[in-house]
Amino acid sequence: GGPAIESTSIDKYFIVSKEERLYDTVKSIYEHSADPKILKVYDGSAHAQHMFKETYAEEFTELILEFIEG
Repeated sequence: GGPAIESTSIDKYFIVSKEERLYDTVKSIYEHSADPKILKVYDGSAHAQHMFKETYAEEFTELILEFIEG
């Protein structure tokens, strides 16, 4: 949770599961944050570190690494 990110000088990557309890909050922060930004939504209800245990764990990890490496 928290306020939208107003900075236009940093890249932002929001990753969330469709059925997790914070989905609406994450989506709202994404929508109100400045570009550049990316939203990735996965099926299921996994949150945070539990996303690394899901069937998409390998893709999820690659997305994070690619984002960090730029």
